[in-house]
Amino acid sequence: MKTVPHAAIILISAAFAADAMGGEWHVAPANAAADDGNPGTAERPFRTVTAALGKAQAGDTVFLGDGDYPAQRIAGAFAPALTLAAAANAKPRLRGALDLSGASGVRVRGIAISWPAEGSVGNMTPFLQLAGARDIEISDSEIGDGADRTEWRGMAANISRARDIALRNIRIRNVYFGVNVEFSERVTLERLDIRLWTHEDGIRVRECPGPVLIEGCYLTNAGVAGRKGGHVDAIQVVYGSDNLTIRNCHIHGVAQAIGAFTDSRAAPDQRRRRNWRIEGNLIYDVYTPHHATVVGADGVVVVNNTFPQGAARLSRCTGVVVKNNIFGEPAGTIEGLTEAGHNLWLAGAAKLAPTDIAGADARFVNVETALYRMDWGKRAECTETRLYPRGAAGRLKVGDRIEVFTSDGSGRDGTLREITAVDGDAIDIAPPLSAKPGSLGAIVYVWPPGHENRRPDYRLRPDSPAIDSADGDVERGKDLAGNEPFDVPEAPNTGAGRMPYLDRGALEYVPAPR
Repeated sequence: MKTVPHAAIILISAAFAADAMGGEWHVAPANAAADDGNPGTAERPFRTVTAALGKAQAGDTVFLGDGDYPAQRIAGAFAPALTLAAAANAKPRLRGALDLSGASGVRVRGIAISWPAEGSVGNMTPFLQLAGARDIEISDSEIGDGADRTEWRGMAANISRARDIALRNIRIRNVYFGVNVEFSERVTLERLDIRLWTHEDGIRVRECPGPVLIEGCYLTNAGVAGRKGGHVDAIQVVYGSDNLTIRNCHIHGVAQAIGAFTDSRAAPDQRRRRNWRIEGNLIYDVYTPHHATVVGADGVVVVNNTFPQGAARLSRCTGVVVKNNIFGEPAGTIEGLTEAGHNLWLAGAAKLAPTDIAGADARFVNVETALYRMDWGKRAECTETRLYPRGAAGRLKVGDRIEVFTSDGSGRDGTLREITAVDGDAIDIAPPLSAKPGSLGAIVYVWPPGHENRRPDYRLRPDSPAIDSADGDVERGKDLAGNEPFDVPEAPNTGAGRMPYLDRGALEYVPAPR
């Protein structure tokens, strides 16, 4: 991987004792009294991070004041951990990469990382480099290129051949590529907010023994994202990775949400994946059928997800458990099923188990009445005024008002357009779209006549059949809104197990306080 030149490099070769003093060092380049000859106190701070790291020992904290800082590299083993943190009410920003390659025992908190305004940086240059790192936690930070650029640069983070890594509460914006995790174990990605990347994946996991936990993350590419390349997927797993949990994530506006496909270059010798859990995720506005598609895995648990416009697709898998989900498409490809039940299918009549509900209305708080994706073979023929929605022939008519969400990256804003002509499987619309739909076409939504609120809300209404009707033995914890399973007094407990009041789907219904 390329690195940013002229980084400030601090190499600390010795592992420090666990009983270090835990001192504090302050850096404040905006302070007129700052000088590297100072003692590094809050009153007499250092001017550079280099000076502070040259003094810091294991257990110490280096506080950064307001201002821009050059790229930094920290190497060495720290026990207890060394902390690099924003000072109180300060917003320090590194104008270059933070390289922790080979480091051990480092905490980073409250730091923004971006590129310099000038200078050449490669598209896949990591903002945060964690190759070979151990015992690292990055939290409450921001990563991203300039929002005003038309071509974003940089990979948000590269975690390679590392272990005991945690990224928490990180805002990632305007990057070329998201977070890459490869050949690593004991990795946690928690509450990452990843929006608008140019190329391929928001999160990629490759050949990790695990465990890898992706929890509470928000991923969307619904917004103008410059020139895009590849599929621009949310979470993609390449080759074999084991012990992977994807829990309570909110994903929308992408080509594929969760995908683990067999790579033709490696098949048929590609190693199978093992021990996966896909739990509590809310996924919608996906341009392709791949809301959660897994190929070639042993031990796949899919529970308490809400995919209102799609369903899980599990091919060449074994040991599959599918319970308590709300799926918008009929039951399709699910191979290797060993346990199923208490799913709610919004379309079709097929069930996986007698306790499933098929062809029912989940009674979401606010949702469109119909959805059509583009005919895959004609998506390139779509224009600003003509679309080819699959399956809409005979269902859409002149005068219908629809919402159009295109794969060019523009956001879903609720704007209604009128169908002015119907020509076989094509519809003409006005006013025209601002641009031709992207390579993956568009999604057409139909709302009830006169409906003003066109912001989707997939929480359950009080009369939903999903409430208090799931299998309570799936070991479900809090949902993505932070709600514990709740026993609604007015709803009969028709579920099963230790908590027969668990709800189906990703969002537990909790009545408003009276």
